[in-house]
Amino acid sequence: MDTTKARISTTDIWILSLPLMLSTAMEAILHLTDVVFLARVSTVELGAVAIGFAILDIAVVLLFALADAILVVLARRAGEEKPEEISSAFNQGLSFMMITSLIIMLTLKLTIPLLVGRMVQSTDVQTTAYSFLGIIVFMLPVHAANIVFYALFTSLSKTRVLVWSTVLLTLSNLALDYCLILGNCGSPRLGIKGAAWSDLLSEAVVCLFLLAYARTRTVYKHFGLIRFTRWQYSLTSLFRNLAVPMACKGLIECAAWVVFFAVFERRGEDALAGASIIYSFYIFLLIPSKGLSEVVCSMVSNLIGQGEAGKIGMLVRRAVALNFANTGPFLIMALCFPALAISLVGTDGAAMSDCVSSLRVLVLVLCVGIPGQICSNAVYGTGDSLGSLGIEVATSTCLVLAAYATAVVLSMPLAYTWIALGLSWIVCLALSVMRLHYRHWISLDLRV
Repeated sequence: MDTTKARISTTDIWILSLPLMLSTAMEAILHLTDVVFLARVSTVELGAVAIGFAILDIAVVLLFALADAILVVLARRAGEEKPEEISSAFNQGLSFMMITSLIIMLTLKLTIPLLVGRMVQSTDVQTTAYSFLGIIVFMLPVHAANIVFYALFTSLSKTRVLVWSTVLLTLSNLALDYCLILGNCGSPRLGIKGAAWSDLLSEAVVCLFLLAYARTRTVYKHFGLIRFTRWQYSLTSLFRNLAVPMACKGLIECAAWVVFFAVFERRGEDALAGASIIYSFYIFLLIPSKGLSEVVCSMVSNLIGQGEAGKIGMLVRRAVALNFANTGPFLIMALCFPALAISLVGTDGAAMSDCVSSLRVLVLVLCVGIPGQICSNAVYGTGDSLGSLGIEVATSTCLVLAAYATAVVLSMPLAYTWIALGLSWIVCLALSVMRLHYRHWISLDLRV
């Protein structure tokens, strides 16, 4: 069935990645929307929602890792043209994801007081964070189902539907935030509880949409989706073996960034505030790379399933070139007019000077970071999850040590600390290219 085979032309890569870029951008905007609305309620709720999202982001690391594992397996079966195995992989992957999300939900529900109590000293913020997390934990199974559907559509090169799901998520979340947080349109003014209900209900709306789409579209009917099938323990083991290293990778990456910001904090509050500003630019400029990386991960697995592993290098080069083509103008603007970009955030004085220098360094860092991220995702697309974990360990270690050396030991200007990020991306890129060049995935078996 040719419709399941990935095509690696630049146009196809762009068409597939654009919805994922949009989805990534909208996630950031939705978090910002909650913050903007809650800022009109109280500073306590504004601080509490930041704590709540931080805890939630850690809780979903395993879910995203499992979704990536399902994506790799689905894309491999699509490349092999085995629709019946796509069906069994999706159905069991969805069931496994639901079980995992329910366990995480119950665990988080029971440990919320302990987690918040350790992170926050203010009683008011603690109470408000409890109320937020007590509702939003119920979003985990719904969100888990959504990211499995995202994995399905990406693995089958049918990402256009994600545009509609993203638009639906955005509009429903904005409307619900407006009504439930602020108490408009006859709704009760719920504050931070309204933000939690808004996120939960908007995710549920998207889940129903994706479920209906997958069940009614002719192209998906022959896959036999959303059906109870015989449980294959070998398939569960495959998902687990791919997901656990990626979950560890995600936790290590989070820990490395915590240490990175702690290094800035040792230089003072202004240094930490400047680092936060530069990090926001970093996240924004990496949005296209994240979308392209997901597509590359899926396509690499698909190509191996087709027996066309020799095209992986061409795929990666085209994805990197496409990434620079759409991110390049922003990089050039940030390099040539850094003060203008920083002024949009509203900082001045010495902090402005540090941020301007740091932003210029960040632009140079991304010249390595963009191909590094795409190549590292290509490694995972081969099924080499342990290799991906090893690369992350080396990358994070380099980031932490170099940042500590430049900022604390040598007390260099803060812009030099961002060079540590560049060194870590150089390590990531070099190890990823070596891993792909020596074809370590040949010894891996993703069959069940």
